[in-house]
Amino acid sequence: MPSTDNRSTQQRHIDHTRFELAKWIAIVTMTVDHYGKIVDPSLYGETNAIGRLAFPLFAWIIGSRLALEPGLAGRYLWYLVPWAIVTQPIYVWVGKSWGEPNIFFTLAVGVALSMAVREWRIDKFFVFISITTLAFLLWGANYGVFGLFIIPIIAKLNARNPQLGVWTLGPLGVMGNLIARAPYVGPGAIWALFAGIVAWGSVRLPVRLPRIPRLAFYAYYPAHLLILYGIAGYAHRF
Repeated sequence: MPSTDNRSTQQRHIDHTRFELAKWIAIVTMTVDHYGKIVDPSLYGETNAIGRLAFPLFAWIIGSRLALEPGLAGRYLWYLVPWAIVTQPIYVWVGKSWGEPNIFFTLAVGVALSMAVREWRIDKFFVFISITTLAFLLWGANYGVFGLFIIPIIAKLNARNPQLGVWTLGPLGVMGNLIARAPYVGPGAIWALFAGIVAWGSVRLPVRLPRIPRLAFYAYYPAHLLILYGIAGYAHRF
């Protein structure tokens, strides 16, 4: 008979693999969103609406995994912070400004905030000051300051009941879009509600997709921006 620890480890593995459907959909919708922003602005309304699913899904995946295995926070930061720094010049090159941090920064601060909430100790004052400072620095980022809190909220809800994290994801995604500065304020924000449905399908439906290698997952973000920018430059020549 397997030990309790073995069953727990096996359950974590099963839960983590079930995030792949949501991860693939998040990547696809993010790419569609950026296609409208970089390559064909005439489709912006449609592609922007589709892209509203991406960030809530990424935040749900991270928050859910942190609820299952809090020790993953350090590993997430180990990858998110360097990739955020590497991506920022590319992010600016394709049309953003240095005052608009890329999404890796938002996710990294969300993870750090989740750690601070979980490990609220004697050094809490310094942690609070650090997170608050980063929040102000990220004011110009996608999804604004509210976006920073989606990961810790999902992590807390999932620790109590995973279904809470699934069914509050859509409303949290909508709030992230509505509170963020333009161009996310608009009818397209309501499409974030479908993120909850995707999350439910990811954990409930018997769909198994290839697991994306960690390095490929992080590298895809700056790589797809460069590819779309190249496509836009080529298309504008004709």
